[in-house]
Amino acid sequence: MKKNYKIILIIVALIIVLAFFYFSSGYFENYDNSNYKFITKGTCASHNLQDLTNNDCSRYFQSSNYNITGAEHGPPGCWLVLGKSLDGVLKGNPQFAGKGFGCWSQNKSDGKQCSPDFPCVCK
Repeated sequence: MKKNYKIILIIVALIIVLAFFYFSSGYFENYDNSNYKFITKGTCASHNLQDLTNNDCSRYFQSSNYNITGAEHGPPGCWLVLGKSLDGVLKGNPQFAGKGFGCWSQNKSDGKQCSPDFPCVCK
């Protein structure tokens, strides 16, 4: 009985160690999100932060269920669509149901800013 107990403990420990290495290694491609901040007022520039590039935006959300698309409007950089605004997007785009929706824009001239419905990711 004691021998079976030891074998079970070893197997459980091995599964935990393997799971740890799986989730902490290549799965997230060692992409460090600690230098990024969500803002809900103003723009990244008004907070002395940088807009994310299109690649940064896609990589930041790569392990999530977010669909990131290009936009000709909205705050510059990388931003999410939440709240009532997301409801409006989903009505016109039912294929996004069950997913988050985000955008990336280079437009700095339309005056759009980050908000609780359009939080921006900055670095």
